[in-house]
Amino acid sequence: MRRTTWLGLCATLAGCWLDCGVGLPRTQPQACSGEGTATLSLSITAGEGAITITPERTACTSFGGTCNWDFPVCTNVTLTASPYSGFTRAEWTGCDSVTGLACALELKQSKSVSVALKPGG
Repeated sequence: MRRTTWLGLCATLAGCWLDCGVGLPRTQPQACSGEGTATLSLSITAGEGAITITPERTACTSFGGTCNWDFPVCTNVTLTASPYSGFTRAEWTGCDSVTGLACALELKQSKSVSVALKPGG
């Protein structure tokens, strides 16, 4: 007769979403679901530059105040700053993650994002 321990069972079920008391509990990622549209509002609060949005591939400039786009709920969006001369950094708020000059987010609902374009340093 083969004897199974909890540790052995956890190793066997490693692909399952199960907390066997070893390490941190696993949580299942929440899938985005929903119907309709979500509005993304972008404000450039300081500096000068353009922000390109993907998947739309359109731009919002610092001269335009606030820009708005409508997307289907659960769309992954990337905003990328292209600062004008003298500005080299982007300080984002409202993003899920920021990498360099880019802001990434998943639109589970309408959301507002802002960016301040700053001089280098």
